Amino acid sequence: MDEQTMQPVNIITNGNHNDTKADEILPYLKYNRDIINDYDSTRLPVGLDYLQNSLKEVKKIRSNGNDCPSIRLLEVACGSGNYLTRLVNEVDSAYGIDLNQAMLDQCRAKLDQQQMKAELVQARVPTLPFDDRQFDIIYNCQMLHHLSGGVPTLLQFFVEIKRTLKDKGMIIINFTTKEQIDSFWYMDLIPRAKQLCIDHCFTLDQVRTTLTQAGLVVDDVHILYDTLQQQDIYLDPAGPLSISYRNGDSTWGKATPQEVQHAEFKVKQMLKLNTAGKYVQTRDEIRQKLGQSVLIRARAHHD
Repeated sequence: MDEQTMQPVNIITNGNHNDTKADEILPYLKYNRDIINDYDSTRLPVGLDYLQNSLKEVKKIRSNGNDCPSIRLLEVACGSGNYLTRLVNEVDSAYGIDLNQAMLDQCRAKLDQQQMKAELVQARVPTLPFDDRQFDIIYNCQMLHHLSGGVPTLLQFFVEIKRTLKDKGMIIINFTTKEQIDSFWYMDLIPRAKQLCIDHCFTLDQVRTTLTQAGLVVDDVHILYDTLQQQDIYLDPAGPLSISYRNGDSTWGKATPQEVQHAEFKVKQMLKLNTAGKYVQTRDEIRQKLGQSVLIRARAHHD
């Protein structure tokens, strides 16, 4: 995608990104360059092939006999660009929004390094700073647990998604359900942080029902059994002893220093007793049964 093919959209400044009243968003706001580098070194763009296949479907719908349909893409909560940088060249114009400016700076650096073009905007959901019916495809990965306000805020977010999608446009959401929180092997080491995550996550039925209430038509649900972090790193029994490892999952940011210290003590004890490997293996059976995240896809139909 070169600069001449960028199709500008009107970006609306909502002025809300400095509101930090929601406690659950604070760990994410504290992501600095060091944390983001650790995040990048451990995380994977899980479900990327699904996104690419869905993008092909969107192009087919938009083609109408034209081999090169014009496609406009938005990533909500684009973070450091692990997904956006892999998709930007497959569309005519790409946009990313995120609340954390340090994440946007990292994303911009990646784009510039690869000579890619995308419009990046600092903004806070549920409001989307764009005019109506702007995008052919929107995707959002691992952000729903950061929303404050529960289902009412989720509904507001999905209404905004529908508003900014073109007719027959597609939304794809990657999220971890309440039930899947326990699929992360180390969650029992930090029970308080685990419960906070459960409290802030949604069930699959809640997300599916709320999408429908927003006027979006759900057409696919896909369970992902892959680990969100690189598997060899993720399954390391000694991983939680490293701050770089913990920076790969915002759950650790919800843990108190005392809780982290206690988790480190338990890991060291298991390593000393040579039981850590078996512990991780047993705990990881939950992921193999439930998956670690879900992809849900829906479409907008405007009258």
